Amino acid sequence: MVYLAPRAPGDSVRPRRSCGVVVRPLNFTVRAQAMASSQEIYVALLNEGVEVWRPVQARALGGGEFEILGIVPAGESWEFLPGTRVRCKEHHFADGETGLRAYEKVAL
Repeated sequence: MVYLAPRAPGDSVRPRRSCGVVVRPLNFTVRAQAMASSQEIYVALLNEGVEVWRPVQARALGGGEFEILGIVPAGESWEFLPGTRVRCKEHHFADGETGLRAYEKVAL
């Protein structure tokens, strides 16, 4: 048996939903899973004249290895492109913060 929520008054065109059902867009679950399995790492920007690091999302593969996700913004040149598998290690940045930085491409 299906229970429907009462119709909205007037000329409303909103669709009715089954009572007690939470509706989320299809991509909500996909995005939540992708975000849960990704982590922020840092990739060096090339041709900047000084040391510059870009925080990027990466999928953890285990053993200190990650796959870089996302896209390279226009005007930037990354040391490792999205889709590349890299090894990461802890790095102390000039501002005193620490984070994981990509330092080596993983051969497939």
